[in-house]
Amino acid sequence: MVKRVWGIGVLALSGCTAVGPSDSPPAAGTGGFPSGGPTPDPGIGAAPGVGFAAQPPLSGVVFSAEQTPPPVSGGTLLVMKDQTTAIVADPDRDQVLVVDLEKVQVTRTVTLPPGSEPGRAADDAEGHVHLVLRGSGNLFSFDPVSGDELGTRSVCKYPRGVAVSASEQLVYVACAEGNLVTLSTTASESAPVRNLKLDADLRDVVTTSDGVWVSRFRSAEILRLDSSGTLVRRTTLPASTDIMGQSVASVAWRMVPSASGGVIVVHQRAFAGEVVPSQGGYGDTGVEGGIVASAVSTVSESGVAMGTSTPVAAPLPVDIAQSPVTGQLLLASAAIEHPLQPSFRGRSLLLRVDQASFSATPDSGNVPGLVSGESDAAVPRGQLVAVAFAGDVPVMQYREPSQLVVGGKGLSLPGSSVEDTGNVLFHLETSSGLACASCHPEGQEDGHVWNFAGFGPRRTQSLRGGLLGTEPFHWDGAETDFAALTTDVMQGRMGGPQLTAPQSDALSGYIDLFAAMPAPAKTSTASVTRGQELFNDANVGCTTCHSGSRFSNDQTVDIGSADGPLQVPGLVGLWARAPYLHDGCATTLGDRFTRCDSGNHGNLRGLTQDDLGALSDYLETL
Repeated sequence: MVKRVWGIGVLALSGCTAVGPSDSPPAAGTGGFPSGGPTPDPGIGAAPGVGFAAQPPLSGVVFSAEQTPPPVSGGTLLVMKDQTTAIVADPDRDQVLVVDLEKVQVTRTVTLPPGSEPGRAADDAEGHVHLVLRGSGNLFSFDPVSGDELGTRSVCKYPRGVAVSASEQLVYVACAEGNLVTLSTTASESAPVRNLKLDADLRDVVTTSDGVWVSRFRSAEILRLDSSGTLVRRTTLPASTDIMGQSVASVAWRMVPSASGGVIVVHQRAFAGEVVPSQGGYGDTGVEGGIVASAVSTVSESGVAMGTSTPVAAPLPVDIAQSPVTGQLLLASAAIEHPLQPSFRGRSLLLRVDQASFSATPDSGNVPGLVSGESDAAVPRGQLVAVAFAGDVPVMQYREPSQLVVGGKGLSLPGSSVEDTGNVLFHLETSSGLACASCHPEGQEDGHVWNFAGFGPRRTQSLRGGLLGTEPFHWDGAETDFAALTTDVMQGRMGGPQLTAPQSDALSGYIDLFAAMPAPAKTSTASVTRGQELFNDANVGCTTCHSGSRFSNDQTVDIGSADGPLQVPGLVGLWARAPYLHDGCATTLGDRFTRCDSGNHGNLRGLTQDDLGALSDYLETL
């Protein structure tokens, strides 16, 4: 049986770098995390320059859940304004739980339609809860005291973040397709008060007295809007630079309000230097934290961004919460430990930040009320997916087994097991500190362009839309099948375990279920119609390679690139996958047809700028 044990460790934030309003990345500060985190076992993890050995094989039977759990998204826990009630969204079982934090017991279970996938929640001044349903595109409102369902409103195709403005009695919903939808807190009023079109890939929203903050997921960009909805400022979260190279901010998992104003964001950083794809090479960059590291940043009301100058020891940092009493931060790391390596335990981190200066000092104290220790009996089990504070008492939500930890008290949550080996392997932390989900958050991709030695720039590929049957894998088609892919990448470069055939099948089957993200609305315009005609024109040649339900023939084709023949990617969900092409050359689809065109990638000769614009418009509807 695949066993997952999560220990509770305490590390402290002790180094920030500042970025002024210009948002230009600074050099790293001298502070950093102390070396008090888990130490790799000899032969399992090695010092930079040596590489990382593969972990021992996993053992036990393979589990397959009847209802396959989605990749972790985090942020599914809300402590209400009364500080005595928690709302626990359970996307694995399509249910919402109301928990009395004083008695540590479930008081109500709200069952949702299959495929709802409940996510973020916010409560209003009346004590009502507004919850985004990621799977159905709705906003569900209910009274946690009476259990009354107040209404379900269609919001957008891909709702992600939600917040309530108490002064305005409005609910703000951030949608992945780029809409910021504002509705009344009165659930019976279904028509939006306002629907702003911003950039795609919106994630979280935080309300203020004079406007809102909105985060973007993969780019880790923070947007500040005033009360009229006008964009006031864009802020890119701080990068990190040392003598070996630079890592850039990416994948903003969670944004929450800061007690001192502004916002706090927990995010990843992706290595921007040359990566040598050798045995253990993904971790052997010479930069602390490897090619993907975690960080915490703050953005002040004036637009000053500050972030940790050295990596936070917390892979897949999916959630963060701030104590309203002490200002301490609690971070959730959702990477699943290798069951045979207790030194690679999952962890929550306690961070103390000076809210006046945004400087940070070490905090060696334990999280109040949290269980601690190294024995299996002393630590919570399961995948840590969300954190919150009730006063100064930490509240943590775990997945499989589903439970809540309130201070030192544990509470088993209702619902059958969703034990799934594919899900475990997708979130498994390897000895290089990476999980599959590090570069493929929520089954997507991080949008980062890596610079591989011997290959050049390579953009992370999306896993959505069906994997099996599209072999061979990788941009150049070098990985003949999924077993070769896991042996070369997961085991060899990431230092992960050797998978048995059933385990490999479980992981590939899990990934194969990741649905594509079709365009939210296929608007029929003259330009879209013209673009579709051009796309299907045999002389233009798009359908020579981009055909079928995935808009790909799954072949390796020479399009005149200096990098040689490349795999034909599917085009469904293209709107959500910028930048484009294997090397990330095209920031927009327009770039693909102009400055990034190789001359042999279709026949664009004779097409006007209006034609190229029409092609782009059509592709964004797929």
